[in-house]
Amino acid sequence: MICSNCGKEYADDVKFCTECGTALTAAEAVAETVEEVKEAVAEEVAEAAETVEEVKEAVAEEVAEAAETVEEVKEAVAEEVAEVAETVEEAKEAVAEEAKETVAEVKEAAEAVAEEVKPKKEKKTADMTEGKKLNPKVLGLALVAILLCIFIPAIAMNSGDDSYMKTSEDVVLDVTERDGDLYAVYLNGKEVKLDDEEANSQVYSMDGSVVCYENEEDELVILKDGKVIKTGIDDARGVLVSQKGNTMVYFTDCESVAYNNTQYGYTDYIKVGTLNMYDIKKKTSTEIEEEVVVDSAVLSPDGKTVAYVAEYDATDDFKGFYSVNGKEPEELGKEKRIFAIADKAKYIYYTDVDRVYVMKGKKEEKLASDLRYVEVMMNADNSEMLFFNEDKTYITVKGDEKKKVANEELTKVILRDDAASFEQELDTEKGDITVVYTGVDTFKERLFYARMTDEIYYMLKKYETEKLASSAYQYAVAEDGESLVYNNFADIVKVTKFSKGGEKETLANGAMARYMYADGDLENIYIINGDSELYYIKKGKGKKIADDVTEAIISPDGEYCYYVVDKEDLCYSKNGGKEKELRSVDGTLELMREGGMAMVSIYEDDTTTLYKMDGKKMKTIYVEEDIDYEDYIEDALENLEDYLD
Repeated sequence: MICSNCGKEYADDVKFCTECGTALTAAEAVAETVEEVKEAVAEEVAEAAETVEEVKEAVAEEVAEAAETVEEVKEAVAEEVAEVAETVEEAKEAVAEEAKETVAEVKEAAEAVAEEVKPKKEKKTADMTEGKKLNPKVLGLALVAILLCIFIPAIAMNSGDDSYMKTSEDVVLDVTERDGDLYAVYLNGKEVKLDDEEANSQVYSMDGSVVCYENEEDELVILKDGKVIKTGIDDARGVLVSQKGNTMVYFTDCESVAYNNTQYGYTDYIKVGTLNMYDIKKKTSTEIEEEVVVDSAVLSPDGKTVAYVAEYDATDDFKGFYSVNGKEPEELGKEKRIFAIADKAKYIYYTDVDRVYVMKGKKEEKLASDLRYVEVMMNADNSEMLFFNEDKTYITVKGDEKKKVANEELTKVILRDDAASFEQELDTEKGDITVVYTGVDTFKERLFYARMTDEIYYMLKKYETEKLASSAYQYAVAEDGESLVYNNFADIVKVTKFSKGGEKETLANGAMARYMYADGDLENIYIINGDSELYYIKKGKGKKIADDVTEAIISPDGEYCYYVVDKEDLCYSKNGGKEKELRSVDGTLELMREGGMAMVSIYEDDTTTLYKMDGKKMKTIYVEEDIDYEDYIEDALENLEDYLD
C-alpha cells in the first residue's frame, strides 16, 4: 500500500503510516476512488456538452435525427456546417464562450481531484487507468466544441458582410422567347437555348438559382445550374420553390369546392387539390395529402418541411397540417393556419382566427390578438420573427414570448442591393398575411428603416434598438455593414459606431439632395439636387459634374457614375471627372442595380435591351421585342379558363 499523504510504501497489512500517522488505504480502494472521480468528471463533461445547446441541436442531434442514409448524413452535415459558418458571431458568443468556461471549470476540478489522489509512481497510475475508454458521444461533442473554438475566430476575420443570402451573376434573370426560340437569360449575360416553345407561370427560388415554368404542353420544367429537368408533371397549380432551390411543392387534380363564408354570410368557392413535394436533386415526387387548399403551402428554409391548410367542409372550419421530409402529416389543429415554419417544424408560426402564435415543441406562445392583417419578417432559419402590432415592432426568438424592439414599425431590414429576399402573400378568410423572408442570419446588429417616420434604427445584441437617423429620405450601407450614409435633404451624413448610438459626420452641408448614390465603401458619393445638377462629393467637398440630370447610378467600386441627361443621353463620370457621353437614345432610358451590378435598360425601335455597365463598355444581357398584345391577351384568357376549370 501507499500512504496518500507522504507516498511511502508499506505491506498490505499495515494500518497506519509510521512517518506521518496517516491511515493507509488499499490500492484497490484508491483505484475505486480514482474511477469514481473519473466517472464524475466524465458526467460533468457530458453535462457540459449538453448545455452547449446550439452545438448539440445544430450539429449532433439534428444530423442524427435526419440521417437515414449515408447520403442524407452527408447533406445534413454540409448544411449544418454552412449554418454554423453563417451564424459565426452567435456561435462564438453562445457556444465557444460557454464551452471554454465549462471546460476550464471541469479541467480545474479534475486537476484538483487528481492532485489529491494521484500516486507517486507512474506504474500505479497506468495500472488504474488501463483499459478505460471515453464515451464516444461525449468525445464527439467535445471534439465539435473544440473545433468550433479553433475555427470560429478565423471565420470571423473574413472581410465583408456575409450574414445574408446573396444573389450573384449566375442567377436566372428571365426565361423569354426571342425570334421564335426560347432562352434562359442569366444575369451575367449567359444564354441557354431551350427546346420548349413557351415558359408560362415562372416561379423562382429565393436565391434565383432555380426557375420552374410550364411549357406549351403544360408540363413543369425546372432549370437548375444551366441544366433542364423535365419533371413529367402536367397541369400543376400553386407551384412554390424552396429558398435555395432544392425542393418544389405543387398541386394536381385541382377542383373548386363550395364552403360557407361565415364572416360575410355567403357561399364561396375555393380551389383544392393534391399536394405533392418534388426533390429537385433526386428528381422524385412524393404525394403529401389530398384535398389541400391551393396556394396555402409554405416551405421551411431547407425545403423539406411543408405546411398547409386542408379539410374545408360545408362550414368555415379548416385545419392546419405540416409534413417533415414527406412523412405522414401532423395536424396542428382546427382553424390554425401556419404561415411560416422552421426546418423539421422546430418553430411553427400560425394564426388562430385573428390571433398570432408561435409553437416550439408543445409550448404555445400567443404573440398578438385582434389582427386582420399580419405582416412579419423572418430571418434565415426562421428562428426569429419580427412583426407589427399597434404601430410598434416586436420580436420572438426561438419560440419565446414577444419582446418590444421599437415604438415604430420597422418596415424594412436594410441590406446591400445584392441581397436575396422573398415575399409570400397568403389570403385567409379572416385576414391577409404577408411574410417577408429576409435571408439574414439574425436580426441582431442589423439596420432597419421605419417607412412611416423616415427613421433608421440599429438592433443591438439584446434585441433592443438605437435610433441612428431621422428624416432619412435616402440611405446607403457599406459592404461591410459597419457604416451608413443618409440624405436628410439638407445634408449628407455618415454614421459609424452603431452599437454606441451612432457617431455622425456631415459630409455635405446644405446639399439639398433629391437623390443620393454611394459606392460600396461609402467613399465616393454623388447627388442630384433640386435643380437637376449632378455633384460629386468626397471628403466633404462637392464638385459639379453636369446639368439637367434626371437619374444616375454608381458602379459598385465607385469608379464610375452613369447618368441620364435630358432623358435621352447616357453619360458617365469617372472618379468625379468631366462628363463623357456613351450614347444618345431615341427612346427611353432606365438605370438600375441588380445583383450588385450597375445596369441600364434601353427601349428603342420597339425593342428593350438590358446592358451591364463595365467601365466604358455596355455588355448586352437581355433583348426583348415588343409583345403582340392581342396574342398575349388571347393566351392569358385561355390560361384563365384552364385555371377555372
